[in-house]
Order: sequence, then C-alpha cells, then structure tokens
Amino acid sequence: PAVGKGAAGKVGKAPLIGELQGKSTIDLADRITQGDLKGALQEIATSKQYTPLDNLVARRLLQSKTLPKVQIVSPEVTKGYPAQYDPNIDTVQITPGNIDSHTVLHETVHGFLHVMIRTSEAREAKGLGGNPNLKSLKDVYAHVQEKRPDLAEKYGMKDLSEFASEVMSNPDFQNDLRN
Repeated sequence: PAVGKGAAGKVGKAPLIGELQGKSTIDLADRITQGDLKGALQEIATSKQYTPLDNLVARRLLQSKTLPKVQIVSPEVTKGYPAQYDPNIDTVQITPGNIDSHTVLHETVHGFLHVMIRTSEAREAKGLGGNPNLKSLKDVYAHVQEKRPDLAEKYGMKDLSEFASEVMSNPDFQNDLRN
C-alpha cells in the first residue's frame, strides 16, 4: 500500500499561512511531467517564486544520495488522492492538476524518510548503530504525542512519516506545533 497521501495543491498563489496550497510554475510542472524530480527540486530550491521554507526543504532534499522517481498518474492509482509516495516502487505519484511545491515536497519527504528508516533498520539488523537523526525525529514525535494531546487528530500526527512530512511542508501544522 502507498504511504503519505498529500494535500490538494492549487496552481497560482504563493502558499499562505492557513492554507495548504503550494505554488506552481510552468518550469516546475514541466520538470515533474518529464519525470525529473531533481530538476523540480532545483527549481523550488532556487526560485524566488517559492517561500523561503520551500527553498530550504528542497535544498535539503537535494543533498540526499538518492531521490525517488516521480510520475504523473490517474486519480485511480492514488485512490482519489491528489498525490502519494509509493514505497513499493520508490515513486512519488502526482495526479494531473496537482503539481505544486507543497505536494512535491510533502511526498518527496515521505520518500526521503522511507529510505532513512529502511537504511537505519538494515544497520541495526547487522548490529551497527541506527541513524541518530532518525532517533531524534522519533523522540520529537513521541514528545509531541505526549505533551500535545490536542494535536492527536491532526493529519501530521498519524504516524512518523506524516509527522516529518507535515513539519517540513505544512505551515498550518507548524503553527499548531508553535502554539
């Protein structure tokens, strides 16, 4: 089953606090349509069309040794969701009309985290230490679960993967955590 079904994105306005829409440009849409996730992240990382947070998250994702594939798929593939990350084929899948910075970053973070977890678990199985960054993320998630029961119904609290994706890409969830 696929992991991380993203929030709907809109083409047009820059993201605003209180809205879950990202920004899309012709260059971003072209890169995603061509299956070029690295190029799409470079567009988000360097363009002033996107928020400073979008720029930062995209730059961090570009530091990854590997990135998932990306493809445009029909809504039937995503079971009606605008986008998803499918760990079985390591692919971000986006439906037509939903190519925007929020969706691209959100689903790519799922892919990044999936690889981090898989790699850490493989190291632990060999008796080597796990990823300390993953442990820190798990600790933060557990802390928020314990100290902020008022957030339990938020999408970002569904699981560790959604938590990481929402923390990095959703201004509403970031504000909820701050308040």
